[in-house]
Amino acid sequence: MINKDAVQVDMLISTGKRLAAFLAVALLAAVLVAAGCLSAESNRVIIVPENSYWSPAMSSVIGIGLSADYSGSGNVTYKWTADYGGFLLWTPEVIPCDPPCTGTDTVWWTYVTEDNIPSVSDLPGEVRITVDAIDQGTGDTLAESFLMLEKDENGGYSIGLDG
Repeated sequence: MINKDAVQVDMLISTGKRLAAFLAVALLAAVLVAAGCLSAESNRVIIVPENSYWSPAMSSVIGIGLSADYSGSGNVTYKWTADYGGFLLWTPEVIPCDPPCTGTDTVWWTYVTEDNIPSVSDLPGEVRITVDAIDQGTGDTLAESFLMLEKDENGGYSIGLDG
């Protein structure tokens, strides 16, 4: 004869063990995710655009302004690269800073140079801009970020949806 009370007790114990195991795994996963997020957040650099669109027809704007925002600690310098175009520094005067442009947290991206404005058909559809946060003491890359610029039919560029 089957003792219903004994079966119910065994089922409760078995269910309790499964629940305890599930909770232990879930807690461990949460701790690992939190630890990973905390360490990733401490060395993070993001690109903050000054303007979201630029075209050479905009006479008062020299390009797309970009600033690096590093959330880690320590002294860093920045290295800016672009797979097309170049960078300008806008201090009291505008000066070119060809990729890789290093040492500054703010740059302006453009594809126009003093002696060259490419035709719209020669421009790439997308441009990837990358910034690296470099430890000044060791030269190690602490964090990296990128954004994409997308060309419109008139030769202007805007921050892409991925950027």
